[in-house]
Amino acid sequence: ELVLKETMRKAYWEQDLVRALVPHNIAQRLRSGEAIIADRHDNATVVFIYMLDYEDLIYKHGIAEVLEWINEVFCCLDEITTKAGDKLFKVDTLHNFYMAVSGCPVDRPDHALQCVRWTIEMAKHATRIKRPDGNATLLKVGISSGPLSSGVVGVRSPRWSIFGDTVNTASRMGSMAETARPDWLYIHISPSTHIELKNDHKFLRNLADKGYELTARGSGMEIKGKGFLQTFHLRPGPADAKPRHRHRNGADKHGERHSATRDDKPHGSGTRGEGKERSRDVAAAAKHSEPSANRENGNAAGSS
Repeated sequence: ELVLKETMRKAYWEQDLVRALVPHNIAQRLRSGEAIIADRHDNATVVFIYMLDYEDLIYKHGIAEVLEWINEVFCCLDEITTKAGDKLFKVDTLHNFYMAVSGCPVDRPDHALQCVRWTIEMAKHATRIKRPDGNATLLKVGISSGPLSSGVVGVRSPRWSIFGDTVNTASRMGSMAETARPDWLYIHISPSTHIELKNDHKFLRNLADKGYELTARGSGMEIKGKGFLQTFHLRPGPADAKPRHRHRNGADKHGERHSATRDDKPHGSGTRGEGKERSRDVAAAAKHSEPSANRENGNAAGSS
């Protein structure tokens, strides 16, 4: 009985290990005896997340502290990809980078949207983790969409991975991204991913409601191995981008008063012709006495 329990324990442990190394449906194919697993995907979205200052921290704080930090970040990202289910799959980690994909091995039409959505969550949580030097974790994040291949390599320790130009482009987007930090979310996005997102008005409105914008990054840049590309970035929008709600007294919710425009007719004002007549009356009164003019101007301001 003890031997049976130990055998079952090892079997369950091996099952869990396989699930950690490959997606669930790939694990099922391996267990069914499929010898070669190689798939083609017409469109998927890949994200690369790089942790900055990895080598400098090893030099200053030693490998043990740095590995503890990296493990905490990767466990945080693993928890989010697990929560995402079949919307986002972890592919690989190596040294200071983390790679995940949406739309592969399970095809889905909203792969770009899901990848961006869950990448925002990963970046927000990972940058809250403290590094060995006590500072917040800094990231470079890049995303790209397009065709790719996936498959299992190895027998004794099988690993599921993805291959193709889309993977390379996502890596370039990450390495050339601006730095993401706790108070500044930043994701560098390729032209192909922007095409997938730009017509999803509901998603873009949702981003704006959360304070983010998806815009062109300058007038383009030279990308190693890709040539000149017009890339895009997802980042916090301008502080005054959100519409302000106007109160009846003309002040917005921040207490700032707005001057009346042609479309903002003052309360109690008459027609445009009546306004001109009042202006002529005020001007005529000003010729006779300065105090009178002041009183008229005060009345006119009070009506607005």
